[in-house]
Amino acid sequence: MNKTILTACFFLYSHLLCARPNLINGLPAGNMFPSVGMINNQCTITKIGPRQFITAAHCISRPMKTFGFTNFQNSVTLKVKSGFSHPSWIKDCTAKRCDGTEVGSSRMTPGRSDVYFITVENDSPTIAITQINFKAIDIGTEVAMVGAGCTRQVEPGGRAKMRYGITKLVSADHLNHTHSLYKDIAEISGKSNWVTVGYRFDKSAMSLCPGDSGGPLMTKNTQGIWEIIGIAADYTFDGKYRDGDESVTNLHTRLDDQSLSNVGAWIRSNWDQ
Repeated sequence: MNKTILTACFFLYSHLLCARPNLINGLPAGNMFPSVGMINNQCTITKIGPRQFITAAHCISRPMKTFGFTNFQNSVTLKVKSGFSHPSWIKDCTAKRCDGTEVGSSRMTPGRSDVYFITVENDSPTIAITQINFKAIDIGTEVAMVGAGCTRQVEPGGRAKMRYGITKLVSADHLNHTHSLYKDIAEISGKSNWVTVGYRFDKSAMSLCPGDSGGPLMTKNTQGIWEIIGIAADYTFDGKYRDGDESVTNLHTRLDDQSLSNVGAWIRSNWDQ
């Protein structure tokens, strides 16, 4: 890659064109997660109710009137009724003039919740729904990471490059590694984020990369049905912070009632707005 292209990579929105083309070490998701798709060919989003969707706040740089949703069987434009970033994100970005393109640790404040809740005007019956599990989950629980991969290029026929991987929740102590931007604030960060290990820590694990942002972290309920417990927000590395490389850990914004900012109650308060 020549110097001109490399320089351009650092300034492209979310660095999506210069990153790897998949959830690192993930598998093609096919139709396994029909509620998950790409939002505006940039980030990952999940339908959580008849008219409700959830993604990462850092994926939304400005208020939307409409957005595009694309997955293996849908390519639709939806009209937005309302959209809300979590108050902790708004407060932090007001103070630091966030522009919507940064990830959690580039202008990090411990404990903020990187989540954006959208209600659309009309139901979209061709898109499936995944319920949120508002209960805290035990460390060691098996979970699925799902994301559109680092790419905003959509395959012919409107088929997004969605991938997934099965892993387990780990303790927030994993954030205390060398070069981690969350070092020494792991405890409070763990109250706002679920943590999974990345490919750099375990070659059988998966690493998030740009485009996976906003994608769901899921676990199965007692009936064996996948439910969402978090959304992809950030990651740590063993050296310089570098989008598209293999992470040591992945961070997923907690959506449960025991999260630091009680995100579950906030989601329910916005449900009918």
